[in-house]
Amino acid sequence: MNEQLKLYNINPSYVDQLHNLDYRVEKHHGKHSKPYLGIILKINNIHYFVPLSSPKPKHKHMYESLTFVKITNRSQLLSVLNINNMIPVPIGFYHKIDINKISDLKYRDLLNAEQIACRKRHDGNCQIFCVNRSFS
Repeated sequence: MNEQLKLYNINPSYVDQLHNLDYRVEKHHGKHSKPYLGIILKINNIHYFVPLSSPKPKHKHMYESLTFVKITNRSQLLSVLNINNMIPVPIGFYHKIDINKISDLKYRDLLNAEQIACRKRHDGNCQIFCVNRSFS
């Protein structure tokens, strides 16, 4: 895909449905809606998104791979992408996050830094962020 990566929110009811089918689909448990990076892949009318997850202490010691990417800014770990947790989302079940409209300044700055770092890491050919995952 040649489009620039953006941050999205996914319909929470849709995420709940996916979670009921596959426990690895992350449900959100925080103050803000969970951001997803996308659109990673387009297959027919289904778009694929990767959840942006808060860093945990264990992530500092983990090595990056095709399915695990650290999102950093000046060596500060901002978030991680567990690409094997990518989810398919039909058109109409997601919307782009308008970062400029977020009133929580600390959260706005974090999302902006994450989006910029993700774009810097992405090579346009999806070689860094894309792997196949099937839901049956």
